[in-house]
Amino acid sequence: MWQVSRLGRWLGVSLIVGCTAGTGPARFPVERIPLPEGSQIYAAEPRPDGVVGGPGGEKLEADVLEVLRPRGEKPTADGALAGTACWALREVNEGRRVDLVAGDLACHKFGFGGVLVTLAVFGMNTPDMWHEQLKAFPSNVSLARYGICVSPSGNSGALALGNMQASYESIPRSFDPGQSVTLKGELAPHFRNAMLFLTKPDGKVEHEDMPGRSFDRTFPLAEPGNYRLEVMGDGQQGPVIAVNLPIYVGVPEPEARGSAGEVVDPAVAEPRMLELLNAARAQAGSPPVRPDDELRDIAQSHSEDMVRHHFFAHVSPTTGTPEDRARRAKVLVSRFGENIGMGARPEDIHAGLMNSPGHRMNMLMPEYTHVGIAAEKSDSGLVVTMNFGRRPNPADVPSTAAQVEAWVRDTRKQGALKPYEPDPVYRPAAEAGADALARGADIAGVTQAVQSAFAREATRLHSSRPDGCSLQVELLELSQLSTVPSLVSPDLGRLGIGARVHEDKKGKRLSVVFVLDGPACRAQ
Repeated sequence: MWQVSRLGRWLGVSLIVGCTAGTGPARFPVERIPLPEGSQIYAAEPRPDGVVGGPGGEKLEADVLEVLRPRGEKPTADGALAGTACWALREVNEGRRVDLVAGDLACHKFGFGGVLVTLAVFGMNTPDMWHEQLKAFPSNVSLARYGICVSPSGNSGALALGNMQASYESIPRSFDPGQSVTLKGELAPHFRNAMLFLTKPDGKVEHEDMPGRSFDRTFPLAEPGNYRLEVMGDGQQGPVIAVNLPIYVGVPEPEARGSAGEVVDPAVAEPRMLELLNAARAQAGSPPVRPDDELRDIAQSHSEDMVRHHFFAHVSPTTGTPEDRARRAKVLVSRFGENIGMGARPEDIHAGLMNSPGHRMNMLMPEYTHVGIAAEKSDSGLVVTMNFGRRPNPADVPSTAAQVEAWVRDTRKQGALKPYEPDPVYRPAAEAGADALARGADIAGVTQAVQSAFAREATRLHSSRPDGCSLQVELLELSQLSTVPSLVSPDLGRLGIGARVHEDKKGKRLSVVFVLDGPACRAQ
């Protein structure tokens, strides 16, 4: 049976959920809010005392669990999030607003080892505010942990919600230079595999993919400064942050303090996020990215989809993966990536993305040349999609099958792999497929062209072949071929390559089809 698969151009990236807080100036009698002690470790297990505030806290807990019940989750009280809620309550009682960045620092101060999702401060006689906020929150985002804090008088309260999608051995929050940190654990069962990231004090990011859900990696902490350790899980919703932990090596921890900020208009947020992005890229030594209408259209459709259908993820129930959206738009990029964020202000969203090593790597990747940024207002704040792309110089686009063949031959030689066998039946089949692809045929049309040519050549040469597969790509740079596992498989045997130049109003590319057989087909 012939199979056709299209080569992926989506760089797998991640999900960020920020604190979306209705936390303006106090609308209740101001009072002093005591804080529980912080923690010297990060732990996956919940801390005790997840509800602070006596009978008022217990009543609020019952209300929260009742509101959360329709989501189908059974959240657990966590003292680390109760400490976060008390911190937010203190900030508002002292006249400050709580933002995403400060809330992230606060939850980690109390040792929360998951991801803070949302935070709300309110008068106890006005429960409708947080009721509506929770009901409006995207239904696909896990709310597995909660912390509650009610003021001594019972006039005001705060609620912190977070997710915990991994179990791992506790680790210290601070180290001395020259020590190392080991993160060992396992992601929740709904993930396929883990991805580990570490941001170093110089801003550079290390990245390693795990083969499964388990992770066990030791990172040296040679230099003093701030580090960020992150674990993402890849599952049905796309990449999701499971663990994101700041680590302080030989430096003091910054104090968590609220600031000011209302939800801004998308027309203001989008250019500001581009400005912040290029400032961060300049600081990292990466060239600026330019705004791109096609990429923004893809981003806009996804932001609208998330708001309209009340979810927050890379994978949409209606439009599929980022790669699916880019393919349908027929955008010509040799690399494609996506970040999504949520918060009140562009500064908050940018900081949250940069505090996530996986997002940061995407934001600063020097290979990207263009970006499309689209923001939409929701009941939970701004929802932003950023689609990154690399548009190579048209003069550098390969134009012949010989260039493709040379890349495959040289790459296999460098990897000490056996040469592939050019096949007299597969090559005409691949050329017929490339002709169809260059004419704009869809996957079914290319498949039909390959099958017809294969049957014709096999009959003409009186030669049979085992079951195989065909692969296709619109090639802008030869480096794209490195994403095709079959081409560097030790089992690659016979291969046919067809390539035709395709140029239209979107630009120039080389339409390439590979036809091969054997175990190498299963590498896709």
